[in-house]
Amino acid sequence: MERTQELFHTLHHLIEQHENRGIIAALNASGQLPHTLGDAAASLIASKGGHVAIVTGFFIPEGDKPRPETDGPVGAAQLAHFLELGGWDVELITDGYCGAATTRCRELAGGSYPIQILSEISAIEDLRSSWISNPAAPTHVIAIERAGPAASGKITNIAGDDITEFTPPLHRLFEREGGYHPTTISLADGTNEIGADNIKDALIAASFDVDFARLCAIEVDHLVLGCTANTCATAFAAAIAIEEPSLNPYLASCFDIELNKNMLNRLAAEQVALDGVLRKFSGNTVDGFDRRLLDRITREVIDTALTRSVGHSVE
Repeated sequence: MERTQELFHTLHHLIEQHENRGIIAALNASGQLPHTLGDAAASLIASKGGHVAIVTGFFIPEGDKPRPETDGPVGAAQLAHFLELGGWDVELITDGYCGAATTRCRELAGGSYPIQILSEISAIEDLRSSWISNPAAPTHVIAIERAGPAASGKITNIAGDDITEFTPPLHRLFEREGGYHPTTISLADGTNEIGADNIKDALIAASFDVDFARLCAIEVDHLVLGCTANTCATAFAAAIAIEEPSLNPYLASCFDIELNKNMLNRLAAEQVALDGVLRKFSGNTVDGFDRRLLDRITREVIDTALTRSVGHSVE
């Protein structure tokens, strides 16, 4: 058990060490950085074969060609395929602004799971209501780079711009009411994303300059923070494989470096999704991070699970 915890700690270190918004550094310095990969993975393993819903898509309305960003749909497609091959009943959920990118990522990743594209509030509420009375409803709902509302109800991007009209309220699928309580997980890199409410008090205690107009007020059971949401998805899959080594072949194939490179290059060439920080179509970056750095992180994350060796680092 102690060795397994060391492996989870290594995974967290790998995805956290290059975060550049100061969130992780502030939480780490105050001793309040959440390390939840182990608990989140164990919870999913306990429901193996069950229904898992993955919610993704972050639309960038600015610029000549508004598109969703590559961080989120790529990791969601890879994680969904990994879980699908591992025996879970998986579906992706996104909105109309991000539907084409999410669908293309599924094609490129090789998955065959269904995708629900929901933009109308009534459709989202209908889905939520159907889950409450359905014994086959998701045991887990996972957000990957999905923005959510602040206490004011507004949803903003990292610059503080109001993007509420471009972000249909899929966060409703994470709110607890009506007697239905799936395990909720968020794989995130910013305070405007679902799950950020988990760290609100810790950020205040750490004297971090919290922008409450941007801080998402939606809480989850398990929040995983990293330099990008895609790397969080890789680390989550690795944590699951550490708990269930029979999934190692799927981890290696679904998060293959060449596959990831091809997905990003195709999304850029086809102008389906863009770098959310640089605001341009790029197969060489995600959220402003050089893909070569992210590739190194991915290799170390996967190697940690496959070799069960601790102490990996990417400088």
